[in-house]
Amino acid sequence: EKCGNLFFHERLCSSILSALLKQLGEKLDVVRCKAGECLERILTSDTPRLPFVPYRHILVQALGLNERGKNWADPALTFPLLMKAVNIDDFTEPILSGIVVSVGGLTESVSKGSSASLFEWIRGLRTAKATPKIFRMGEVFLGLFHQYKRNGRILLPLLSTLDKLLSHGYLDELLCVQNGTFLTNLMSCLASEANGCGDVKRLLAIVGVSLNLLQPHLETVSIMQKEVLPFVMTMLLNPYPRVRRYTAEQLYVKLAEDGDMLFDEHECLEEANQLLLSAVWHEEHDPHGQLSDSRNRIADLLDIPLTSEQRNVKIGKRGG
Repeated sequence: EKCGNLFFHERLCSSILSALLKQLGEKLDVVRCKAGECLERILTSDTPRLPFVPYRHILVQALGLNERGKNWADPALTFPLLMKAVNIDDFTEPILSGIVVSVGGLTESVSKGSSASLFEWIRGLRTAKATPKIFRMGEVFLGLFHQYKRNGRILLPLLSTLDKLLSHGYLDELLCVQNGTFLTNLMSCLASEANGCGDVKRLLAIVGVSLNLLQPHLETVSIMQKEVLPFVMTMLLNPYPRVRRYTAEQLYVKLAEDGDMLFDEHECLEEANQLLLSAVWHEEHDPHGQLSDSRNRIADLLDIPLTSEQRNVKIGKRGG
């Protein structure tokens, strides 16, 4: 579809609004402030009135623009308003893409305000049984892994957001949909990002999300075990000592909490836990293959399949 000789048209206006709504969910106060002011001018100015603005009335209502002079830097004000606009299909992706950076950010007031608004939106979807919107949220999250591969500025907050959502049970519907399709795709994204990654913080976050995907109360738990546990086994022999130790610690905690629901053989579970505790996972090198042997024994005890190549991995080499 061509727009003739128009310098400004509805598609361009929609793109501008998408960018501004994404920035309105940003973690930086000054960015949210400027984005809010720009949206006010675009949506409410009558001198002149900007043409080709899609969903003008809905956005004005959602963002409360009938009242001027808002402090858009205030997270307690901005995020609840922003999440009223997220149900507009054309703006769902940019708004969710923006808010994950705030939810998973380090600024407490911003993270708290954005998390509360995101959680409330998901609760509202559940009440309304609007599962397609929840599935759309999952698609957006997976899309961010592909769009921002190796980009820690986006992926670290995204991983933190996923961890929070999993901890509060807000991804249960996604984990069960289509016989675990979202779970399988997410694990593929996590494994791809971990492969060759040199960012230890990101690797630790990937391990945390992976183990949080093991939810024994859900019907897809067998798929979870099949997808998650072999990956966790590979992280026990990650080139970075800190990652190996963290993986062992977090796996031990998971088995202590949910092991009896995940595995039938109590004696095997106990021996696996003892190996997780006794092995010195943060050793810089493993010349005699003791860590490899311990990892392989844990996999055997928990009936986790490993390829011959995976079983023969040795510690010592780090990827770029």
